Amino acid sequence: MISERRFTALIAAIYDAGTDFRCWPKAMRPMAQAFNAPAVVMSCNSPHLDEVFAIAPQVDPAQNERYAAYYHRINPIAKHVLSSPVGAVRTDTMMIPRSEFARTEFFNDFLLPQNLGSMLGAVAHIERTRQFNVVIQRGRQFDREEVALYQRLAPHLRRAVQLNVKLELLDLRCAASTEMLHQLDKGTVLVDASARVLFANREAERLMRAGGALRIVNGTMRARSASDTARLHASIAGCARRESGSEDGSLLMMSRGPNRSPITVSVLPFRRQEPFLLSQRPAAIIFTSDPDQASEPTAARIKLRYGLTRAETAFALEISKGDGVQRCADRLGISRSTARTHLLHIFRKTDTSRQAELVRLFSRA
Repeated sequence: MISERRFTALIAAIYDAGTDFRCWPKAMRPMAQAFNAPAVVMSCNSPHLDEVFAIAPQVDPAQNERYAAYYHRINPIAKHVLSSPVGAVRTDTMMIPRSEFARTEFFNDFLLPQNLGSMLGAVAHIERTRQFNVVIQRGRQFDREEVALYQRLAPHLRRAVQLNVKLELLDLRCAASTEMLHQLDKGTVLVDASARVLFANREAERLMRAGGALRIVNGTMRARSASDTARLHASIAGCARRESGSEDGSLLMMSRGPNRSPITVSVLPFRRQEPFLLSQRPAAIIFTSDPDQASEPTAARIKLRYGLTRAETAFALEISKGDGVQRCADRLGISRSTARTHLLHIFRKTDTSRQAELVRLFSRA
């Protein structure tokens, strides 16, 4: 049996792997040493072969490929493991008689040449059709003390794999949210109560590089002038304190310098449960856009969003420029009556009744 000091170090290595999936090979080495085994394998078993994989840093990668390609299908232990409950610690002899196992092709052609043949492990996590196992492999069979040691480890292995799954899902959601923010045509910046920038999307970075009204100085959001910076910081601080009147945020006009129109900056409170561990807590989200950049609607967006026909979409693009029905009809080479028919259909499909409403609606499309 291993000492309590080594056991504690092993638990720490397992939880390091739980917080960073890449650390599993490092955690498997002391596990193998604790059981005097040449290999520890984390595997994903499934009836679907494309979901099968194994992490086995002490095993020749070619053997892992052979297992996934062929031996997984004829592994008699895998069939028993698929029906095992999470956390149940078992050896191969608990699932299949040794005499029967020793006659199989899997045992003789795959395990014995690697000086393997005895297994000790448990199901750490089940997700739909996938089952995650951590298995110790060696030639000599496992005794009762070693089974008891694995039983002490099993709850920690289970929690570590659950952490992997939860963190992977969180990473996926964060990546998806980040990519959606990058796709916006508005500059978007997340700041804390002191106006320190926690995130800026690509459009925000572009606008700030272009020398607009906003910029980042030493990690802090600033405006072009001191007075605008003071107003911006006050709005952000108000969002952080949830002051009266700050729930709907602030709409600020920021100077961009001589001979340039000002920019509109929306400062909105970041409504989320307060994070206890983060030193930099999100307080506000800032939206801005380039007033010099034309914001014309695209035909594909309008057609898809409002279910317009091709002819109606073409007319919608013309009418969104603010011209009268006749001028739009002339540019498209259609009669006034046809143009009026298109307009009525567009009003109905967009739930509007005036041309000015259409112009505003399509400017946001």
